[in-house]
Amino acid sequence: MTNNHDNKKHPSYTIAPCSVYIENVPVFLKELSRIGLKTGYHIVLVRTYYIAGLRHIETAITHALRSFSTKPIAKSLEVEVLLFTAATRQTGQIHAFGVQKGENMCYICLISRLGETQSQPFGLLKELQVDFDTVMDPHDTTNYAENDEIRLSFFKEQFNITSEELTVMGKDKLEDLVCERVALLFLTK
Repeated sequence: MTNNHDNKKHPSYTIAPCSVYIENVPVFLKELSRIGLKTGYHIVLVRTYYIAGLRHIETAITHALRSFSTKPIAKSLEVEVLLFTAATRQTGQIHAFGVQKGENMCYICLISRLGETQSQPFGLLKELQVDFDTVMDPHDTTNYAENDEIRLSFFKEQFNITSEELTVMGKDKLEDLVCERVALLFLTK
């Protein structure tokens, strides 16, 4: 679990690994939003398979918060976070990052709603079948084999990373390249 409680300019957030089985995605998201409103949080779940590492999510949240306080791309902070996670302005390109029907291994992002009192959402989230006992180190960027060519192809296509860049930088710098693309979205919006 990671926390950022030292930034006075933007709301604090917490990121934690979790898993959840979802039968009906729209119903789940509506309930997630209700829990967020009740407890004073924006709640975003991002599927781990499509995350290059914890800094990838932290960078996306930071830029989404900055964007949302000035001129956001989306109407909600939750969608803004997913757009920055995917490094795109197109909501049609964030589907892979969000939860799907069935079993989901995720990072849950709890972002404080400014001006609201926060209360613990974990009990309500557990009622929604969100399992925080997931065995996953959020700082481990090797959750998936480095030779997972399907996942690597996804990152190359989604974030416009060339084979040449990977050769020069090395596959171990994939997270750096992804974070760079996330930051570029903020600069080019």
